[in-house]
Amino acid sequence: LPMKSDKFKSISLTIFLVKEDISAPKDIVTGINTLEHHDIRLGKNKIGDLYIRPSRSHPPRWLQLFDGVLDLDQLLLNSSTSAVLLVESSSRIFALTFGYGRYLLEPGCWEENFGLRVTLNSIKRDQIRSIDRQNFDALSKHTRIQASRAGSIAQFGVDVEQDLLRAVTGRPEDSTLGSGITGMDALKTSVKVDLAGIPALLERYLTISRKQTYKTDFEWVDNLGEVRDIKVQEQLDNELITKIVSGDFDRLWLAVPQIIEWSDIAGFRYSGSSHEMLHSDLDFPSFLRVLGGNREITIVRLKKNWRISAISRSSDQVLHKWPVYQCIYCEIDADGNTYLLNGGKWYRGRTDFVRSVNEEIQKIPLTDLELPAYEDDSEGQYNERVHRKYKATYALMDKKNIRVAGASSPVECCDLYSVDRRFIHVKRYGASSVLSHLFSQGIVSANLFLMDAGFRKEVNKKLPRAFRIPSPQNRPSPAEYEIVYAIVSTSEEERPTLPFFSRINLRNAYRQLRGYGYRVSLAKIPVRKEHS
Repeated sequence: LPMKSDKFKSISLTIFLVKEDISAPKDIVTGINTLEHHDIRLGKNKIGDLYIRPSRSHPPRWLQLFDGVLDLDQLLLNSSTSAVLLVESSSRIFALTFGYGRYLLEPGCWEENFGLRVTLNSIKRDQIRSIDRQNFDALSKHTRIQASRAGSIAQFGVDVEQDLLRAVTGRPEDSTLGSGITGMDALKTSVKVDLAGIPALLERYLTISRKQTYKTDFEWVDNLGEVRDIKVQEQLDNELITKIVSGDFDRLWLAVPQIIEWSDIAGFRYSGSSHEMLHSDLDFPSFLRVLGGNREITIVRLKKNWRISAISRSSDQVLHKWPVYQCIYCEIDADGNTYLLNGGKWYRGRTDFVRSVNEEIQKIPLTDLELPAYEDDSEGQYNERVHRKYKATYALMDKKNIRVAGASSPVECCDLYSVDRRFIHVKRYGASSVLSHLFSQGIVSANLFLMDAGFRKEVNKKLPRAFRIPSPQNRPSPAEYEIVYAIVSTSEEERPTLPFFSRINLRNAYRQLRGYGYRVSLAKIPVRKEHS
């Protein structure tokens, strides 16, 4: 039952739920022997154990600006106090942190998304005040959006297909749970409660966290989630090492982790040595050959010791350098979930969600165009070669950018435009961010072509006469045009193999383009063996 809390003052609490299999304080609080311990009791009732790191007073850094002018060190001091209160309630242990107390907790000792579940089960769908989200578009971004008044997820612009919800702030229906609550792993709340009421309040939060009512309005939040549990990360990393060592490259590959200017890339090196040969692309077999097969592969070496360098064609200097781990894409099925390593982080995907995305991608038709194999040093060279060889079939539109009113940057219509009205977007294979840029480019161009007569007129100016669009001032029939996503890939499969987050973005692009009325297809551009 809700507690009568009118007589109490509001206090801000940050609450972690300790994992069920962890009970010893030394496994929860780091450096426990160096902290002050206080047994917290009210009469004969024990509330919990309080661990405090004594505060250290020090002048704020900004005072350095006034060195030699003012002596304020003794008047202006910052204090950094850290404390953790461990409370047992309903046979579970909670860690309440104060000040910098979060940094006293052993990494991985708490349950992921406890606070998020409490929050989503406590608020109405239209009572959200702030959200933290991560998307996986061309540039993966973490953003926080705050509103002047409460609203729904849709009003915050969250794409439930592509965004990962990291935290939510809202007003609970039951005010005794707090005037406002924020949930991620921890639950943050401002609530009227005294020390004696803490255990009962924690029991209520625990009960709420176990409810499934959030699935009515927020079921999609379970589709994807970042793996923050260190023990799970270690288990997945061990599985990764096993796959590499055994040569199991099914759903495991190396890819450039960011958008690069391929025209100035001479090749890649798998070590810091300037004598190592250049590789035209990234793949595990060549990486393992460089290692010589006799060096132990460890996560530490993949993250810190071994790097991949992109070498400039014009200067022979290193243009980009990445840890090998950041370039690895991997999918592992375990515990009824699909785990995804992308950009150096592990994510958990609900298996039925992953399956539904895969099934929809498989339904996207393959183009009937017979595009030549890739034997070039860059996408630009490939596009030019195809155009020169098949001038009557393909017009070159690569790098012929069009300035559009209101757009922050010029827009490229496509890379190749066929005489039978196909917009062909070509991209060398890469990680999620690289391919997401390709799919986004297709959507932007197709939308402008359909909606903006000025854009169509500019496209016509750049097209040879035989390729020009009839009556550009009139809105075209999108069914007469096709958007082709052509991906250069060394994969042996008939279809291009894509990272999962790219599959999500491709599905979104396919839905949008089909919604506009366009035909949409995929193409895999093979790579000649001598160039791979």
